[in-house]
Amino acid sequence: LRRQRQMCIRDRLGNKGVLALMADSTNAERPGYTMSERKVGESFVKLFNKAEGKRIIIATFASNVHRVQQIINNAVTHGRKVAVSGRSMVNVVNIALEMGYLKIPKGMLIDIDEMNRFPDERVVLITTGSQGEPMSALTRMAMNSHKKVVITPNDFIIISANPIPGNEKHVTRVVNELMRSGAEVIYEDVHVSGHACQEELKLIHALTKPKFFIPVHGEYKHLVKHAQIAYSMGMPESNVIIGSIGDVIE
Repeated sequence: LRRQRQMCIRDRLGNKGVLALMADSTNAERPGYTMSERKVGESFVKLFNKAEGKRIIIATFASNVHRVQQIINNAVTHGRKVAVSGRSMVNVVNIALEMGYLKIPKGMLIDIDEMNRFPDERVVLITTGSQGEPMSALTRMAMNSHKKVVITPNDFIIISANPIPGNEKHVTRVVNELMRSGAEVIYEDVHVSGHACQEELKLIHALTKPKFFIPVHGEYKHLVKHAQIAYSMGMPESNVIIGSIGDVIE
């Protein structure tokens, strides 16, 4: 129903007239449709069962509140307390709780300092660092420089994100170091993209019917691929503008 309402709104905008469409190009190279977040939920169920007896550490994007809720739901099912690490993750969780976007049972969310009061099998730590950022919480854990978390062979670590193009080496380095500490690390098939693939991009173009198109968000090759999708939808090349950072388009 939500998707239908969104499509109706876009269709009305298209009928009204859209001067310029600026749309995300990250997955412009990928055919078909982006998979549902429901697939990730199914993976979490299996992995939480597999991690029985171990401490679970999950790295994901702080901005993906729904993913965080999926983790919390599984923690509830398995009777685990939830702690949060990383400045952006702490900020997002606190604000999402205040605004009612996250539902966490009373007494379930604990401070990271309280983790050691509970056995490993009763703890889930949600953290930043899924992209191997040098100063992120997960990277500091991997390099044994985190002040409050020491990785051990009894850790079951899930990286619930795919490397953003260009971050592959950073992520691999973190995975390697976590494994050197003896932890089991899961870094495949625990993520679906938050970006639209080709068929969904075509749908947006068809619904909004813009006069001009400016592809955004992605490497230059993604912008070019998205421009080609626009051409295939009948957009004249003269009405497609591929900009660079700092360009002014009038």
